[in-house]
Amino acid sequence: MRTGRLTQRVKCERQSKTQDAIGQPVDTWTELFSRRASIEPLSGRELLQASVEHSDTTVKIRMRWDSTVAKIRPYDRIKDESQSPVVLYDVTSVINPREKDWEIELLCRRQLFA
Repeated sequence: MRTGRLTQRVKCERQSKTQDAIGQPVDTWTELFSRRASIEPLSGRELLQASVEHSDTTVKIRMRWDSTVAKIRPYDRIKDESQSPVVLYDVTSVINPREKDWEIELLCRRQLFA
């Protein structure tokens, strides 16, 4: 993997449950790590649902492998703060190409906000 292709700074976050002041469960996101990565769009589609236009974009995120990055799971999310506004990606698949522990490829779906 060429270092020059890792142009975005991303953060990996994992959802955890905490309690608010009155004891109600609250979902929070905890940062696992911050790394340089490449983000490459793979496919996209637009559709009209309930009179509202939606778009669905799938991306591949690549980063160097290490023991911390190896802990990413499909229920985590990636936060790209290099864009304005911040873009969030839901991890759908984690791939270790050729099982060489050289790089990690994440297939992700971009979150959209109304």
